[in-house]
Amino acid sequence: MWKLLGGGSHDLAKKESVSELSALVPIPIRADLGKYLGLPAEVGKSKTALFSYIKDRVLQKLARWKKKILNQVGKEVLLKSVALALMVYAMSCFKLPVGLCHQIEAAMAIFWWGQKSDERKIHWMRWSRLCNPKFKGGLGFQDLTSYNLALLAKQGWRIMMSLECLLAQVLKSRYFKDKSFMEAELGSNPSWVW
Repeated sequence: MWKLLGGGSHDLAKKESVSELSALVPIPIRADLGKYLGLPAEVGKSKTALFSYIKDRVLQKLARWKKKILNQVGKEVLLKSVALALMVYAMSCFKLPVGLCHQIEAAMAIFWWGQKSDERKIHWMRWSRLCNPKFKGGLGFQDLTSYNLALLAKQGWRIMMSLECLLAQVLKSRYFKDKSFMEAELGSNPSWVW
């Protein structure tokens, strides 16, 4: 029956082994591995689908905040501290898809300008201008794509400066054995961390 569903004998043996182990040790069988340190434990093929939970969390926060009466200063503080903090750890480990960053920025812009349920408010300035520093006429919001690259550059710097750390040793053995970090290439079938 299992072969008819597309599974081979190896898959059947694996499934039986998992069932036997679950019967011996009282650990339930789960299809979804959940999260570890706030990041998904299982990586699929689509980065957008993998990191869509970040967008969902930001949208949930923004929806809750829309119900409260906030002035522009309160909105600024919430966007800069809370909304950005939801993404920082994932952004320091992975390069998020640019489209996902733009979707989150669009939701933040809608919140900033004060859209209500069906009523659209005028966006008096593009989000990219709001991301400029205050002394340049912006409000100092983060451009998520650039911020993501800056956090990844910080990780690259850490790898270059402390080659004895475990992460640097693992990446060196896989991606730049005979080269320096700056000379390393993407390689074939790289991990998303690389």
